[in-house]
Amino acid sequence: TTVSTRSGPEFQSALEALTEMMALSHDEKGEFLLRYGDFFRTAANAMAEHGLALITTVFVDGAPAARVLSFECGGVSYLYNSGYDPRFANVGAGLISKAYVLRDAIERGLHTFDFLRGDEDYKRHLGGLAKPVITATFRQH
Repeated sequence: TTVSTRSGPEFQSALEALTEMMALSHDEKGEFLLRYGDFFRTAANAMAEHGLALITTVFVDGAPAARVLSFECGGVSYLYNSGYDPRFANVGAGLISKAYVLRDAIERGLHTFDFLRGDEDYKRHLGGLAKPVITATFRQH
């Protein structure tokens, strides 16, 4: 079973639950949240205010097993971040949640699914293609 939310109190609750799962699922995500948690929440809330954010929760045996935050704009779904409950690692809850979000985007007619930067294995398993990421710095003189 899955539940998706885009705004309101349900979004706030799902966002807090997502950050908890992120911290539980990977040490580096916990460190990311310590350093950038305020930015993460502010960005997610700003996107939600404009109807661009989506948090999807995947349930296993009635319990929340994984959550995915994606942003959608112009027919493109951008998988921004995710987390899973380690108790459900044995059933692949993290991978299943991403596969569900990908399938849902296709079924809703979005034309592009962007896994964003990073070379995590699941991206290749789900058909992602590597694209160069370009960094540019602009300075005003």
